[in-house]
Amino acid sequence: MYKVASDEGVKEMKPTEAHIRYVLTEIESLMLKLRKAFDSTNKRETLLPLRMAVHLMMQMLSDEEPRRIYYEIHARAKEPKNFEQLIYFLDRYDSDMQLTYEMIYCIWLLSFNKRFAQLFYVDKVSDMKTFSLLHFILKNTNTEKVIRITISLFRNLVTSESAKLLTCLVRLGVPKTLDNFAHGSFQDEDIMTEVNKLVEELEEYIEQISSFDEYRQEVVSNRLCWTPVHKSEKFWRENIKKFAEGDYILIRMLTAMLVAAAADAADVSEEALPEDASLPTMESLNVPEITTTLDPTVIGIACHDIGQFVSFHPRGKKILEKFGTKFLIYQLMEHPSDT
Repeated sequence: MYKVASDEGVKEMKPTEAHIRYVLTEIESLMLKLRKAFDSTNKRETLLPLRMAVHLMMQMLSDEEPRRIYYEIHARAKEPKNFEQLIYFLDRYDSDMQLTYEMIYCIWLLSFNKRFAQLFYVDKVSDMKTFSLLHFILKNTNTEKVIRITISLFRNLVTSESAKLLTCLVRLGVPKTLDNFAHGSFQDEDIMTEVNKLVEELEEYIEQISSFDEYRQEVVSNRLCWTPVHKSEKFWRENIKKFAEGDYILIRMLTAMLVAAAADAADVSEEALPEDASLPTMESLNVPEITTTLDPTVIGIACHDIGQFVSFHPRGKKILEKFGTKFLIYQLMEHPSDT
């Protein structure tokens, strides 16, 4: 609604679809011009018009009808999308908390449209950057309204039932950040309500895909990928004793992956090892030979999981010494390869 002065006084009028479409298109055009001008002008010169554009956009998107129209414009746009422009400026003005709040608020409003929410689904590496940025802001701000709106945005998207998005949030360490919030205090009581609800939703998802059998299958197949279990403290805490099965067979198999990586690193040798130590081999580990070249990501995850084992197992370091894993990691660190 907007107000119009007439001879009969001030009247409230509902904007037409044409009027809404015109205003949204003008906002999009302005933000696109600001984006193109950003790298060639002083940062301060774009700040005021950007604030005006974002504030007007926030007011417009507060109603469902403009959000519907905005989605239609967005879907047909050939130029960089307004959502992408918001992320672009969010990355460059993250120290301006009021502007940051209003930009995230706009994205939160857009997330109520189910079709638009699908644009958040994580299908490629570039999608991770959006959530990495939002998570970075969440971790590093003390502004309560920014914390609240970011968590509310995550909750809106989580309820859109995107498994890939849930995996993304877990991989980025959002559960850890939420756990840190639980030990803090906020004047806004609604923040902890939102935090607790998001924690419940993430934990429920993790429990669905975090069985130890599925993790074992990943290791046995030599096909590690960044599923939530690898960074879930709950998974490691609850399953750490199971790693003792088969004389720590999973740890031996993770070590074998590093042995395979060392085979490709020509400079790795036993020269610098203590006298009573030796690098492990497939034979000494008593595991099947790995005959294929492992992806660097697999090696990275194997190193990460070995680190998690040490963190959560009371005798983790001693066990790694027994299998030679500790010395192998040292050698790989001293002689870095592409892996």
